[in-house]
Amino acid sequence: MNTDLRSVDAEYRFGTPKIYLTPIEIARLTMETMSYALWFVQVMLAIVFLSAGGVKLVLPIDALGMPFQLPVVFVRFTGLCEVLGALGLILPGLLRVRTELTSLAALGLTAIMLGATMFTPPDQIQLAIVPIGVGLLAACVAYARWRVAPLHKTSQLGAPAQAQYEA
Repeated sequence: MNTDLRSVDAEYRFGTPKIYLTPIEIARLTMETMSYALWFVQVMLAIVFLSAGGVKLVLPIDALGMPFQLPVVFVRFTGLCEVLGALGLILPGLLRVRTELTSLAALGLTAIMLGATMFTPPDQIQLAIVPIGVGLLAACVAYARWRVAPLHKTSQLGAPAQAQYEA
C-alpha cells in the first residue's frame, strides 16, 4: 500500500498526471482539430480567390499584366467564378445551409487552378507553382469536406423550421 502511494505521489510531483482517453474521445478531438484546420485553409483560400477574382472583375484587362492576351469575357467569367467559389467556401458552413456546396465550390476552384496552370507560358514554367499549390489546397478542402470532416447541417436558424415539420 505504501509503494502505491509513493508512485502516485511521484507521478504528480515529477510528471504530468496520466490522462486516459477513450477511442471515441480521441476521434472527437481529431475531428475538432481537423475542422479547425479546414476552416483556416478555407478562409485563406477564400481571401486569395476573392482578391484575385475581384481584381479580374474590377480592373481593366490591360492593367492585369497577363503574360498573353485573353478574351475580356473569359477573364471576367473566370473572375466571377473565383468570387462565387470563394463565397461557396465560407457561406454554406457559416450559415449551415446547403453545406454540401462547400466541397463542390472547392472542386470548382480546383478546376480553375488546373486551367490557370495550363495557361502558364512554357518559357515561364516557374509561374505554375502558385496555381498548382493553391489547386492542391482546394482539392484537399474538397475531399476533406466531402469525406473526412463534412460540415453539419444543424443550426439555430433551421431548428424551428424542422420542429414545424416534425409536429
